[in-house]
Amino acid sequence: MRASTASLPRTTTTAAAPTVPARTAVPVKTLLRTSATALVLGAAAAEAVSLTARAFDVPLRSSGFGDGAAETIPVGGFALATLMYGLIGVALAFALRRWAKTPARTFTRVCVALTALSFVPLPVVNHTATSTRIVLALTHIAAAVVIVPMIARRLADRSADAR
Repeated sequence: MRASTASLPRTTTTAAAPTVPARTAVPVKTLLRTSATALVLGAAAAEAVSLTARAFDVPLRSSGFGDGAAETIPVGGFALATLMYGLIGVALAFALRRWAKTPARTFTRVCVALTALSFVPLPVVNHTATSTRIVLALTHIAAAVVIVPMIARRLADRSADAR
């Protein structure tokens, strides 16, 4: 006797796809908020270094490459420059958030390299006192020490909720 297959339900078997944990990036809002805070604090740190130097009568006068005379760096100038150049770092953080496998580590390495490169022109800036060059280097360090770890820590936070 032959059984009829018409009355049996049809079943299909599918192999389960291997589960790979999705790489979750820190939410844009969270990274933006952290970056803004980092830039403001970094600008304040750089400005604090310059104000301390002014208190010790360091002549904060500098000229560009090939300029004839040095000009006084105004109060607030270090903070403004930190904010402006810090935006490049924030853009880098957002790009690495999107495309880098390890954005926090890559961000930190790139920022350390760029901070080191920022010292290269200091010895050749015309009509600038050595004490001013040292203050310029210290402001770069102060800003980087504040900004880089804050943003890198946030980039490392892969499971951050939209806070």
